[in-house]
Amino acid sequence: MKILLTGPTGFVGRHLIDELLAGGSLLRVLVRPQSAGKITAREGLEVVIGDLVTGEGLTDALRDIHTVIHLAARTSPASDSLISATNVRGTAHLIDASRRAEVKRFLFVSTASVLSAHLGAYEKSKLEAEELVRSSTISFLILRPSLIYGAGDTKNIGMLIRAIKTFPYIPVVGDGTSIMQPLYVDDLTALIRELCQLPVWPRRAYTLAGRERISLDECCDKLCNYMGLKKSKVHLPFYPVYYICSFLYRLGLARIAPIQLLHLKEGFACDIRSAIDDLGFRPCSFDEGLGRMFCSGREGVSQ
Repeated sequence: MKILLTGPTGFVGRHLIDELLAGGSLLRVLVRPQSAGKITAREGLEVVIGDLVTGEGLTDALRDIHTVIHLAARTSPASDSLISATNVRGTAHLIDASRRAEVKRFLFVSTASVLSAHLGAYEKSKLEAEELVRSSTISFLILRPSLIYGAGDTKNIGMLIRAIKTFPYIPVVGDGTSIMQPLYVDDLTALIRELCQLPVWPRRAYTLAGRERISLDECCDKLCNYMGLKKSKVHLPFYPVYYICSFLYRLGLARIAPIQLLHLKEGFACDIRSAIDDLGFRPCSFDEGLGRMFCSGREGVSQ
């Protein structure tokens, strides 16, 4: 069985390549021309050039493919039109080409933030893409992972680690009680590998997150503990930070989108019981994930 993976050069994509190859999968990855040099050649891995937005190269990429894992996505900071072009039009092109190539199964990696009360361009594009997947004739599965962390993470927990390393105090937006449920990246990739081996998929969406819910303050304390640091937290009032971030973001001077702050305030708690019952999903605790991440020596470091 041969698998096509989109988005192989991103944080999750790099981990997923390792997981699938270790499981003996025959893997083909789709990359844009400017990203081809980011993939290391190895046995069982084939690299093809293509473009989801234009559809160029998809016919060749999908030849003899049994399962598609669609991980590629455009996130903030980017214009709404670019996000839509990549995440909606790109998904439409991939589904259409998969149908013509008689691909048997299509796994779409969405995001748990589509369940949020605050939807930005990224979340709306993912919801549109989900509907495209559902309306296709191909057997599908949709995964909605929550906040993902692990070795090589430069966003999310990775940004928090850099802040802890950089500042004499830990800047915490809000009162620190916001709930989060971080998902260790290897738990996500292991589940995807196991799903590829199942004979039948349930044709529905599943929310994925870590085993435990923790507050933002607890997350900072655990990170400091693993880093061997003792630092005090400074709680910054949410709305002044939000308005300043919104202003700087419009000027192109902020990497964090205002919608991300709203999600932080709302919290990332998820109900993963369906994934546990139906898919056998068994995520690790945050402490277990941090232990593995820090043991790797690549916490919060771009690769």
